[in-house]
Amino acid sequence: AKGKRGFVYIGDHKSKKTAIKVKNPESKAILRTNNEINFLKILNKKNIGPKLLFYDKDFLAYEFVKGPNIGRLFSYERLEPKLIKKTLVGTMQQMYEMDKMKINKEEMSHPHKHIIIDNKYKPILIDFERCHYTIKPSNVTQFSDFLISKHILTILKKNNIKINKNKIINLAKKYKEQRNKQNFNNILKLIK
Repeated sequence: AKGKRGFVYIGDHKSKKTAIKVKNPESKAILRTNNEINFLKILNKKNIGPKLLFYDKDFLAYEFVKGPNIGRLFSYERLEPKLIKKTLVGTMQQMYEMDKMKINKEEMSHPHKHIIIDNKYKPILIDFERCHYTIKPSNVTQFSDFLISKHILTILKKNNIKINKNKIINLAKKYKEQRNKQNFNNILKLIK
């Protein structure tokens, strides 16, 4: 696969499918590979992201995650509501964990290609090259924005999942003011 900042190849390492990410030579981004390696090391300890296997200054290799990205998953005609909810709750919990660590992933308002859903409907976040530390991380609020986008609300409604847009906006505002477990749980209750 080809992205703005890198290329991803699939190979085998110790009889397991492996993804190898190298810098796109045309990219002007500096030290993005190092950044992704450093954040994957930290986030893997919290079971976030694909498992980092090995790396060097110009590449990183991690366990290949087989499955559709969240955008493709939502394009399927019919899905079981409990599986959709499991995916959304699992993603939101990872967003909260990163918020607690003061890590902002970026791109979570439009995460279509940044979340792979494995065969157990576990969301696996990918692409951490833009991650950074911040006093006010916004992973939960960005993903909340994604959930209330017109396209996603329509898909959820088709699958008998109703999320109250106004309630989630108000709860996300409260969470943004005070990022704590209670305010996070209030958002989560709207998804469950």
